[in-house]
Amino acid sequence: MKKNIDFLLSAPIAHRGLHGENTPENSLKAFKLARDKGFLIELDIHLLSDGEIAVFHDDNTKRMTGVDARIKDLTVDELKKLRLKNTRQYIPLLREVLDLIDGAVPIIIEVKKDRPAKEICPVLIKIMSDYRGQFVVESFDPRIVYYFKKHAPYIGRGQLATNNNYCLKNLWLNFWTKPDFISYDIRCLPSKRIEKIRHKMPVLGWTVRSRRDLVIAKKYCDNYICETILS
Repeated sequence: MKKNIDFLLSAPIAHRGLHGENTPENSLKAFKLARDKGFLIELDIHLLSDGEIAVFHDDNTKRMTGVDARIKDLTVDELKKLRLKNTRQYIPLLREVLDLIDGAVPIIIEVKKDRPAKEICPVLIKIMSDYRGQFVVESFDPRIVYYFKKHAPYIGRGQLATNNNYCLKNLWLNFWTKPDFISYDIRCLPSKRIEKIRHKMPVLGWTVRSRRDLVIAKKYCDNYICETILS
């Protein structure tokens, strides 16, 4: 049965929330701003050492907190001691973000690949089973996308792609993972392969940071992931 993921095209998508000066990426403040302005929200997740899921982009916390630590080695208690970019904002748990958004806008969850699919995906599926809002998952790792195909086919799944992996750039594993949408690096556009794929499934362009980027995304994609409000 074809899944309804039309909500992916309903509004621009805020990359790690709407962040900027005094509003760090992937923070509750950034997600609240995006929610209040009606943006869809894209966020990143990692599995902590004690089995909880945190919302954070990098494998290491140093860039955002000044503390040199692998996020997958941290516990919730250790995580809560860190602050994002010298603000009062901290690295939130996925459960906290879900409580904040509470179905107000759709969410795109990027599953980072520092853990095997069999470790992080079951935890994510369990958490999301109680969430009543609209959401999809995506990953650069085809093994994670495939895990959802096999174990949770009712959840919309997307393949992330960029030019640092020739196989992914050309989406050669789509026959195996059967994604419902593609998140594609706009620096790789235009692409004849993407032109063909758009007839079959939505393509989201990332990351729009300028008006030039916006022109490219609107021309070659069905929606876009952005870091600022453009029109």
